[in-house]
Amino acid sequence: MRPPHFSHAPLVSHGEGRYLVWSVEPHAIVSQLREPGALTAEMASLLPDVAWPALNRRPPPPEGYTIVGDWSSMTSYESEARRLLTSFTLEHRKPIGRLCIVLSETSSPLVKMGVTAASAALAVAGLRLDVRFDGFERVRRDYGLPR
Repeated sequence: MRPPHFSHAPLVSHGEGRYLVWSVEPHAIVSQLREPGALTAEMASLLPDVAWPALNRRPPPPEGYTIVGDWSSMTSYESEARRLLTSFTLEHRKPIGRLCIVLSETSSPLVKMGVTAASAALAVAGLRLDVRFDGFERVRRDYGLPR
């Protein structure tokens, strides 16, 4: 299992630490699938049910909230998970300023296709999904996320 991205405790954990979600400064949610496997609807529901309410207690900064998902270990996903995350993001697009998904060059064609489909749906609504293949540490630097 890959080490967690942050030294502080996650906001929520699923599957004995297999999937972690943090609320981090500045005004961000970061999720990490720590070992190869599928993103389930139960995991995906942690964003709207737990992480978003915690983040949304504060007013959004002028540049909007940041949401980053490190899915570089994802091998597949449940269709309901993709539907849930896309619907949630579309519903809350106004206060979201930056949205990023981290994949790896070896991500499965299914995962890449799902992210591409979600990206197209979000683009129609005016929200750009930044899909990165250069690793979480690069995204951390580029997005100004803490250690």
